[in-house]
Amino acid sequence: MIKWLREQVSVNSTSLVYLLSLVVIRDHFVKPWYTKISVEIFFLIGILFPPARLHRDFWFLFLAVAVCSLVFNYEVLDNHKFFMAIWIFTLWLASMQEEGERTRDLISTSARYLIGLVMFFSVLWKFLSHDFLNGQFFEGSLLIDERFRVFASLISGISVEGLNANTAGLERLHEYGNGITTWPLNSNLSIRLAAKALTWWTLGIEGAIAVLFLLPFRSSKMEVWRNGVLLFFCLTTYSIATVKGFAWILLTMGFAQCSMQAIKTRWAYIAVIFLLVIYQVPYGDVVRESW
Repeated sequence: MIKWLREQVSVNSTSLVYLLSLVVIRDHFVKPWYTKISVEIFFLIGILFPPARLHRDFWFLFLAVAVCSLVFNYEVLDNHKFFMAIWIFTLWLASMQEEGERTRDLISTSARYLIGLVMFFSVLWKFLSHDFLNGQFFEGSLLIDERFRVFASLISGISVEGLNANTAGLERLHEYGNGITTWPLNSNLSIRLAAKALTWWTLGIEGAIAVLFLLPFRSSKMEVWRNGVLLFFCLTTYSIATVKGFAWILLTMGFAQCSMQAIKTRWAYIAVIFLLVIYQVPYGDVVRESW
């Protein structure tokens, strides 16, 4: 297995891009039921018959399923699903080329600009959103969002039970006819300071990624900076907020845009993907149960 993976990373990186993309899409593009079933079928075909995942008809049909899912369910799908659909479209375009240098260039260039553009528009939206700039977004996330639960408890000293009470209070406010109009949140100065820090950290590192990936330069030094900042972003950001779907698609695109010479960097992307899986261990629950 190690020998096969080494060959895929160093020689057949394009094939591995298709495979990684299948894994990401299969795990995160699963609603509604007909999309879930269709994606499962495509995933099995792509895994069991490797030549199929390089064929243009395979990705065209996959794209059709993704587009139908977006059209009929756009109101309830998050941004990551649209991002994945654009990536499927990119892979379809690449699959129409003869396999070789031209295909690699198309995938690499598209991945680089897609990463840059998604970060650019993310930063733009954040600058235009007053409740993000003033720290309210992250303050609310730290107090209520379950994905931040352990981190928020560690930095604030508020117990997990206290933070759970915040979430329960929000649910009570949403209940119709109970007469409750306000609910005090368990918070403190540490939460507010952390929210401010996370706000400007996010703007800074996402802005840096946008600039680095949109600049047209292709020197080896620029590639080191691009990959280093993106990998650092994924390592740090998704250790706090485990938004696995978006993280995996970013890392897959990061892997795809690496030059043929950057073998160690491609291995780094693979390693971080595995690390994100480990990040999902519910450490807070494990610690509480062990005591």
